[in-house]
Amino acid sequence: GPLQVGHFIGSLAIILMAFVEYPGFPLTNLPTPLRDCFQGGLGTIYAVNVVMAIIATFKAGERGQSPLLWGVKTVAVGGLAYDQLS
Repeated sequence: GPLQVGHFIGSLAIILMAFVEYPGFPLTNLPTPLRDCFQGGLGTIYAVNVVMAIIATFKAGERGQSPLLWGVKTVAVGGLAYDQLS
């Protein structure tokens, strides 16, 4: 739903801020320590999402749903997708 779309767009914005450096654009013209913090946070969040995605693929298989769909969705939006499956 809309909550998942909002979280996905927010994560794309943070990925942009963490990894793209383009002078003059406020979202990409950040100090290195802040960019490093974003990268570390994204690494932690997506590591947790990958673990949940592995669990979600097994749950989806038990419910007769597409494990690939739920795995990708859980990596992208995390707990929101996992909770929807449960």
